[in-house]
Amino acid sequence: MRRLTLFALCWLLMAISAAAEEVVTVARWQPHDFTFRMNRELDNPFTVVLTAEANGPGGVVLRVPGFYDGNGTWKVRLSPTVEGDWSIVTRSSLPALDNHATAFRCQRNPSSMVHGGLFVDVTHPRHFVYEDGTRFYLLGYECDWLWALDLGKSDLTATDAFLDKLVANGFNYIILNTYAHDTG
Repeated sequence: MRRLTLFALCWLLMAISAAAEEVVTVARWQPHDFTFRMNRELDNPFTVVLTAEANGPGGVVLRVPGFYDGNGTWKVRLSPTVEGDWSIVTRSSLPALDNHATAFRCQRNPSSMVHGGLFVDVTHPRHFVYEDGTRFYLLGYECDWLWALDLGKSDLTATDAFLDKLVANGFNYIILNTYAHDTG
């Protein structure tokens, strides 16, 4: 009997540990898709309204729209702005998508290149500043022909090398004229 009790206790602890590990973690300022499914067929699923309210630490509230992604799947894409525990609740005109709740944890962004949203600096209205206070200096490069670097190739070797060279020289903005025209 003691072995059975010990076995049950070990199994319970493992189950609790596994449940604790299943918490979704999202890096700060990194987009993450939360998926919601519905099995019912609709005439036009693109007309379904889905929104979500995300509540974060310190009273932060983000309201974001959802979108239909095909095959009975709707998504809410969210980029948390504050580290800590968050909760999401959906709102929809369809009962099957309404009032779904989920939670996640926002953690520090491991990339030193990510600084959050870009805003006009209120003290210097002709300047830009990132959400974390880092200043933004636009250094752009126009390369309308970027699409042609690896045209007809299965990989992007030349494109990757070119973009790496731009980054190495401090460029942080690419101006690219894109259009739909058959150049074949």
